[in-house]
Amino acid sequence: MLRSKPNVVIDADGVLYDRTGHVLQYLRDRWNIIIPRSKVLTQDLARLTGRPDVDKGILDECILNPHFYHTMPLLPGVIEAIKLLNQFVILNVVSNRPKHCLRTTKERVTTDFMTSDPIRYGCFNEVHTVRGKWKEAKRLRAVWAFEDNYELVEEYAKHQIPCYYITELPMTLLRPTRYIKKAGSLLEAAQLICGVGASH
Repeated sequence: MLRSKPNVVIDADGVLYDRTGHVLQYLRDRWNIIIPRSKVLTQDLARLTGRPDVDKGILDECILNPHFYHTMPLLPGVIEAIKLLNQFVILNVVSNRPKHCLRTTKERVTTDFMTSDPIRYGCFNEVHTVRGKWKEAKRLRAVWAFEDNYELVEEYAKHQIPCYYITELPMTLLRPTRYIKKAGSLLEAAQLICGVGASH
């Protein structure tokens, strides 16, 4: 009898989709404000500039706007990572986007992954939008989580769920533990988990 694949949970924004880059593009187009990506050291993008009018625009026109998520680009290497992971695990999106953006989240994941050739791209089993991500991971008996928010990474680790902290920043806010690993991208994490070299 074939053994079924284990589950993993994957965050949407910052792991699959480039929310930070999309917000920076909004600032350039709407406010003529240019902020280098290397200068974005906060995950609270609604307080990115310190200007109340601009930050309110980020909140209203980006974070709370379903269309913003509909046009958000994939991060580099995501398709390759999904192809690799799909050989070994069942993929589940776990996002805490606003509830009224759930439909857009499902549409994007379906368009980007589920309707593609599963042999070429892989596919996702389910899409979840929840506030307690670790609870959903526990329910699914997930063997790994992939997350870019360090506070949520800590939460996964607290509940003994191994998690890859996906960030290009130095790991100053967290220290590696049995349950916390760091990778610069989902593709790097997938290669480490699946034992595939970066040149593969």
